[in-house]
Amino acid sequence: WLLIRYLREANISRSTTKNIQEYLRARLRWEKKHATEDQVKLLEHLSEPLRNKLKSESMLPHLCTHPVFFHIQAKTVLFVDACSLKTVASGDVLFTCNLQALWAYIVVHGELAYWPGVEELDVVSLDPDQVVPGQWISEAALWVKLSYVGDLEAKSVGELVEISAERFGAAVTSHVELYTALVSYAKAFVQHLTETADQSLTDVLPTNVWRSILPREYRRVLFVKSSDSSSWSRLSLSLSRSTRVHCDGGRLSDFWPA
Repeated sequence: WLLIRYLREANISRSTTKNIQEYLRARLRWEKKHATEDQVKLLEHLSEPLRNKLKSESMLPHLCTHPVFFHIQAKTVLFVDACSLKTVASGDVLFTCNLQALWAYIVVHGELAYWPGVEELDVVSLDPDQVVPGQWISEAALWVKLSYVGDLEAKSVGELVEISAERFGAAVTSHVELYTALVSYAKAFVQHLTETADQSLTDVLPTNVWRSILPREYRRVLFVKSSDSSSWSRLSLSLSRSTRVHCDGGRLSDFWPA
């Protein structure tokens, strides 16, 4: 009752009060079924290296739904600081079209709806795409500077892995072995974007696209040291009602700043 009293005295609207109550009930139900890190007070005494190791291994089941991250799972500890868990409530908007893409997401649990960017007159008739656990959202933010090309909204209480593009980029440029492992795939991903028709751009790629993105020579052995790893194709996206893709010469550090 203390919560109800507080909300009433703060003049919180009925709709917001209802959303808060529904979120807290769902969150409490989840925590009764699953132990969370903040519930285990002993973990506060871990050393930093052990804490990073714990975090990286707890993130692996979600990261490894992506074939590239599955193959570099031993290096997860090098960029785990870029990853965090994010809880969402029904109705939360995670991003909107044309907003700078600073985060990539992996759905852990919950339901989300994604609307591709369209002309305003078409929005009413457009059905959203359903995003389900295990799906990656805005993976492109990890490989190139760009804007989101649609809107993402939570339709239920849920949880996502949130990956900071800036921190991930800093980790990649700070560790040669991580850079070498990822550069070939990242280059192929950028090439895929340049070849994708404007109307087909989406923040939620089908999982079968990963296989087509992988360079042919890396289908079996995904990562080998590339002799031209310093070369890159710079991609800049100007995303509005008419999406424009442009490439010129550049280096990986242009997208993964230190």
